[in-house]
Amino acid sequence: MGRKTSYVIALLGLILVVASCKPKAQIKVTASVEFNPADIEDNSLSNVTYHWKMDPGFKPIQKDLAVYVHFLDKNNKILFQDDHTPPDVPTSQWKEGYQLNYPRLLLIPGIVRTDTEEENIPVKLLVGLHDPQDPNGPNYRILEKDLKLKYNPKGPERVQYSEGWHDEEWDQQMTQRWRWTGAQAVALVRNPKKNAILYIDGRVNKDAVADQMVKLEIAGNLVEEFVPKSAGFEKYYQIPADQLGSEDLIQIRISVDKPFVPAQIVKGSTDQRELGVQIFHIFFK
Repeated sequence: MGRKTSYVIALLGLILVVASCKPKAQIKVTASVEFNPADIEDNSLSNVTYHWKMDPGFKPIQKDLAVYVHFLDKNNKILFQDDHTPPDVPTSQWKEGYQLNYPRLLLIPGIVRTDTEEENIPVKLLVGLHDPQDPNGPNYRILEKDLKLKYNPKGPERVQYSEGWHDEEWDQQMTQRWRWTGAQAVALVRNPKKNAILYIDGRVNKDAVADQMVKLEIAGNLVEEFVPKSAGFEKYYQIPADQLGSEDLIQIRISVDKPFVPAQIVKGSTDQRELGVQIFHIFFK
């Protein structure tokens, strides 16, 4: 049941200038991005395949870089993004002639219309490589493409963070938000009473608990128990209607076998919260 990849979000306030993505260098790399379905919509999940090719004259990259994937509005503000690390082969091992293709599941949030007469939102796609820890480090703009994002009024179900959740947090750049669970947490969603899709992406703290088990349940039924192979994880499930029961509101329960308290294991930490797993998105539709 587990595949790749969360939440009923409308990133209404994410309007960030893309100063960090200004190209600073050139590199002999070609990239393309394939969407399935080809027409992308807000309030949806999209299957995305990234294609990379190291062209003739490619010179080795001396460090492992991350991929930035930014979708900008007409004012060059970030609407949403899919920043990630290339799987399997880090950029320091890329060689001339090498090709890399891999799929990802992209969560596209609901976008606020600035013109209610518009059927499509003009969006600019930027793809490149950079070191997110070093703003003065290498930064390669690989792909720039104009897209159209269709309005999709039928968004996912609203998620209510009911029990066991800590307050919402943001990173310093205000590009990503999350909530920590405690040992267990419950989110409530409306029961569609038909086959549904559940997507969750999150992160465990491997330094704190190397083999932490995560358990996912919906409407009292076990979805999966797993130990994430790496800190970050994405899970995608197709849930049959008969597993959702007859209640109008159903529970999505996330629990861990080994919660931790940062102040007890991290030198200098004063964080006395009991933490389970860091959840970025829950998408249910």
